[in-house]
Amino acid sequence: MNAAEGNQDANSIEGAMVAFIQKIGAENPEKIFHTRIERALSRESCSELVVLGEEVFLSKSSSEELEKKIELQKVVYCGVKRGTIKDGIFIPGPNFLNDIVPFLDELNYVIVNERAEWLFLCGRDVFKEGIVRKSLSRGNALVLNERMECLGYGKIETNGS
Repeated sequence: MNAAEGNQDANSIEGAMVAFIQKIGAENPEKIFHTRIERALSRESCSELVVLGEEVFLSKSSSEELEKKIELQKVVYCGVKRGTIKDGIFIPGPNFLNDIVPFLDELNYVIVNERAEWLFLCGRDVFKEGIVRKSLSRGNALVLNERMECLGYGKIETNGS
């Protein structure tokens, strides 16, 4: 992993991504990170994680190539967006969330019905009537629809607590 603009080093990016995986319940987040990210990197020859500003991408271009392009023009997007680093906290993008879904048995999750799916996608609260299955009663969790597509992540609360 490399940082194209030098504002984030590889260890802090990896640490932030691992911290997110741990936040959603993984007992061994490093294993999940290395299994999924290294597989994604090897799937695309010469791919690496690259940071542009606060955005983290999986890119076929090397950091050196990107640095040259950045000097010539403003690069705003390169490769597959993995997420964003904001104040040292990793905010995952849809591609990153989909990569960790195969580890669902090691993570906290909630599966919602079609109506709750729509509410969640609109930024609304999901109530217990909309929950088909869940792995825990409180805490941070991945939110999936009944087709096992990851919609995002959220916090499970009961009675506003």
